[in-house]
Amino acid sequence: WVAKGPGSAWYTGNSPGQAISIFFSDGQGGVFYKSVPLGGAPSDITVSRDGKWLAVIYAAGGEGYVSVFAIDSYGDLTPVATSNSIGVAGFNGVAISQ
Repeated sequence: WVAKGPGSAWYTGNSPGQAISIFFSDGQGGVFYKSVPLGGAPSDITVSRDGKWLAVIYAAGGEGYVSVFAIDSYGDLTPVATSNSIGVAGFNGVAISQ
């Protein structure tokens, strides 16, 4: 799972690492920046059209959750909110409506 962020930022769902990984790209390729931990394995991610929010679906302990992160001007992530369990073990498809 890959989502294009603002500028040269890219976000990937790292299921084995239970994290969102941040990469930056330039004319010569890309470079890994860091991983932001989640409470479980991500199954889908998306970035809002304005590039200010990242939403991620993840599963932990047989339950599904949605977390939202604010994206700063450098592409870094700050956790903002995590839902209660959705009531299913896992699901796909996340969208941000503005």
